[in-house]
Amino acid sequence: MKYILLDTCVLVNCTLVNAADADPELLVTLVDRMRDQGAKLLLPDVVKFEYARKVPEELALIRQQTRKFRDNVTTSVLPAPDVSKIHATLDKLDSDRDAAAKRAQGYFLQVASDLDVTVSIALDGDALAEAVGYVLAGQKPSSGPGRGLLDPDSLIVASVARFARAHRLSDADTLLICSDNHKDFARWDPDGETHVLADSIAEAIPCAVRYYKSPRLLLEQELEIVVEADQTLSNALDDYDQLADTMSLINHLGDTLNYLNAFFPPAIDPSILESMKRACTIDPSILESMKRACTIDLSILESMKRASAIDGSILESMKRACTIDPSILESMKRACTIDLSILESMKRACTIGPSILESMKRASAIDGSDSSESTENEDGDESAEPTDADGTDGDK
Repeated sequence: MKYILLDTCVLVNCTLVNAADADPELLVTLVDRMRDQGAKLLLPDVVKFEYARKVPEELALIRQQTRKFRDNVTTSVLPAPDVSKIHATLDKLDSDRDAAAKRAQGYFLQVASDLDVTVSIALDGDALAEAVGYVLAGQKPSSGPGRGLLDPDSLIVASVARFARAHRLSDADTLLICSDNHKDFARWDPDGETHVLADSIAEAIPCAVRYYKSPRLLLEQELEIVVEADQTLSNALDDYDQLADTMSLINHLGDTLNYLNAFFPPAIDPSILESMKRACTIDPSILESMKRACTIDLSILESMKRASAIDGSILESMKRACTIDPSILESMKRACTIDLSILESMKRACTIGPSILESMKRASAIDGSDSSESTENEDGDESAEPTDADGTDGDK
């Protein structure tokens, strides 16, 4: 016998299209395929209780996020016609999601009460005690008592394990567990490069057990069927994604314009800004082209920078031109300074030697006729005079 267990998160995601590979059409196809193959859906009471609580909570959160997005559009710089268009798309998205969720909830309740395809598993004291044991031991799907003793995933596994033991399931039977919570339900298998069921959960259930992260994978690999997504809802979600991309482009455009406005005048014409805003809601390629056209080329900025500064080599030449060459200055200095050797020669030329003065004094006492000869004799004997006499005269 083949059994299928859908975790609460899988049912919620199929109802609200909260995750990839999960939508209402998948659930319908899965149940139809189970009917054809005679498989059974195991539905613990914990799953039913959790589903009834989580769907309204998640739906309210989605609506809150949509309202926040709508407010951002309202206060944006988009033209009024574009704001109205986005509002209409968001309203349609909310309507489509609500309608899909309502249909999925009704379908789930119908399947839950269908005894031909569903086996309900009541939550009793024994299952409760076994689940608490998982928590106290820190055994998957629980990670320990940090969040309390009543762990919903542990209650689900304990309920299914007790059902398998009570109905004497064996290796001839197969249980397919589907949950996107691989952190608590599975472990990574490096050989197969995929997630497989956690060992502690496999040991608690006495039959062949295989794990899948999404209902689509389960359908394709176990029930051999490929399912198309809910097209109406998918189209609405695509519209939402396009709107999100548009808002991102608008914000990027605003940053670009602020950057450009920080440069020198002239400022950007308001009419051009308005056109750019409209263009970004129509064709992203147009926006990209305009963004490139409005960006200042860095090479131009560099040229402007060089032009606004004096070239270093030119500045050095100007500096040299305005400074007297040191060699020229030295020549001028020498030209303006009297050579000391010349000065000494002039000094000796302007000073009468003491020996000459003495000779002249002696010559003045001799007869004028002999003065010439006496003078020559005196001059000839001048070199024979004792140096002490010269020194004495010099000291005088």
